[in-house]
Amino acid sequence: MPNSPNSNLPPPAILSFLLCREIFSDERTRESFLIGPRCIYPVRELPATILMSSSIFVGGGHGRYRIGLSLRNSDDEEEWGCNPPEPVEHPDPLMPQSCRASRTPGPSLKTACGS
Repeated sequence: MPNSPNSNLPPPAILSFLLCREIFSDERTRESFLIGPRCIYPVRELPATILMSSSIFVGGGHGRYRIGLSLRNSDDEEEWGCNPPEPVEHPDPLMPQSCRASRTPGPSLKTACGS
């Protein structure tokens, strides 16, 4: 998560990260509703690709950041990644910032053992 305008500042801290089936937002209250939070995604056959939504709260930022998701294997090699095209604006380091992605194609599941 490099800070574009000033790379001398520390990156923001991830305060929470949740995967779910769907995210809805209330325009009036500006609250988000996460439907079906989960850590298990059952599939009927392999290979399969899952659709997932994510909600991330970050704090301590000082500017603009590109926040992405990455699934890595035990050798620290990226198996899947999602990098939104627009950076997140984080003007106040004391105020948590919410980042949401809805119905993003997730990692492709190849076998039951993940290989």
